[in-house]
Amino acid sequence: MKHFLMALVLLALLRPAPAANDDPPFTSDYIHEICRHLYRWEMDETSVIRAGADDHLHVWVRKLEVKLDDKDASRYRELYFPQLQLAATLKKADYVIPELGQRVQNRDYMVQMVERVEKVPTNEAAYTQLEFKRKELEDYLFQTRAQREYPDQALRERLRVALRNAKSPSDTPLAAGPQTIYISSISPVSNELWVFWETRGWLIKYSSDSDIHNPAFWEIEKVGVHVYDLAKDVVVSLDEVQGSHAFITRDWAARALFNCVTFGQRLEITSTAEKNAPLAVQEKPHPK
Repeated sequence: MKHFLMALVLLALLRPAPAANDDPPFTSDYIHEICRHLYRWEMDETSVIRAGADDHLHVWVRKLEVKLDDKDASRYRELYFPQLQLAATLKKADYVIPELGQRVQNRDYMVQMVERVEKVPTNEAAYTQLEFKRKELEDYLFQTRAQREYPDQALRERLRVALRNAKSPSDTPLAAGPQTIYISSISPVSNELWVFWETRGWLIKYSSDSDIHNPAFWEIEKVGVHVYDLAKDVVVSLDEVQGSHAFITRDWAARALFNCVTFGQRLEITSTAEKNAPLAVQEKPHPK
């Protein structure tokens, strides 16, 4: 009987999700959060110049058709900001991991990729065009510019374990002693988290499909970990390395360092002589 009930639960999970009532509208609150993410990670001084003097922020939205597996009901959208010349690909994950009998779902659409798009798309009719009051957005960005949310101790421990289990770019043993680490704030519209391990000289990118701040995620799937050695893995342009994902640009490294060091949470942890990752025996948060 027990196995029969488990089978029924698994079958229910494996059924494709019901067709979406398409999606809830992209409200001003949600667009504000997206813009705050872009403000912190993507925009530069030229973005303000390109925006011009228009009283409204224009946002184009379209559905992206992505070939998926039969049991994958994930949805994709593109937000195009013509004034900023930026396009953000968003994903709302919804699929099943049969081996675990678990469904991976996002509460909201999450930023998956941001690209600079200098020319207005030729398929303008494919987009729904929205506009939002620019003054309200500017006020929101200014008022929340110092607002931060950091991983709690349980999440930091899981990040540490994920790093230990990941392949590191160096086989050099870690010297025992205090280690200084900076953790970027968590974005409510992105499942990426960046960490600067100052003592080691590493930038570490954590990413996932599931909501990274949700404890249930850690019971479902592993977090992706990518380590960049600042002494070896930074280039001026990815054209130097044929677009390889093993490198980051100097511009992006600077942005990540700013968000980790200036806006991040600084920790000192005590380690034993581990090969790849520190053992967090004691954590000492440093207030900004």
